[in-house]
Amino acid sequence: GAKSPRNGLPCPRQVPSSTFHRPKVTVHTAVAAQSAEKAELTSQAMTITKLNISPSTLGGYVNISRQNLDWSSPGVLDIVINDLAAQYAILTESTAVQAMYTGGTAAAVGIDATPTGDEVAAAFWGAAGELYTAMKGQGRIIAACSPDVLGIVGPLFAPVNPQNAQSTGFDAGNFGQGAMGAVGGIPVYVTAGFGTTKRLMIFSTAADEVYEDRLGSLQVVEPSVLGLQVAYAGYFANLITEATGIRKVTVA
Repeated sequence: GAKSPRNGLPCPRQVPSSTFHRPKVTVHTAVAAQSAEKAELTSQAMTITKLNISPSTLGGYVNISRQNLDWSSPGVLDIVINDLAAQYAILTESTAVQAMYTGGTAAAVGIDATPTGDEVAAAFWGAAGELYTAMKGQGRIIAACSPDVLGIVGPLFAPVNPQNAQSTGFDAGNFGQGAMGAVGGIPVYVTAGFGTTKRLMIFSTAADEVYEDRLGSLQVVEPSVLGLQVAYAGYFANLITEATGIRKVTVA
């Protein structure tokens, strides 16, 4: 699957069937102080609804001649399979982050086009507070942004780590290594899945689930044309379990 920000998310869950349901508690049980000794405790019925999930089939294929297979060095087959796997990862990452952003909730505090470090930190802290209200402490808080937002936020926090800073700093040399830095203790992942659209979301990992059954590489010989058809595919679905647990921070 995808690399970033999905490397900040829980591992994908298995796809059990072509269409399935995920239970969600919409009305919780209740607990309250007992009014007096031997008085009846409070009681509230739990309501559980079903979230419908229909995974998509993602994949692609390439035809390779027998001559290319036999006369290439390094082997062209490995190159083709690795490239198909990379394109699959890019697509699943884009599918996940765009679905999360579309289904998320707008944060109360945004970021100006030319913000200060304190203004960025205020937006992160504001979103974190909203997530605590929505998720009651479930999951881990992380942020994901498009590459153009990194160009706005990153330079405000130099990686020199002064003791009174809002951030440990962003290091452009972390390119491709996962988290680029952190603001207020919230790790920031950059994803090309957003494109260059000034998108930033701060969310709890408990607010979204990914389901995947990767078929991987599939091959079939074409003897009539001396060829090999190579495909790479998988079943994939993204599910938002709590829309208020995903906060979209507006970046002007």
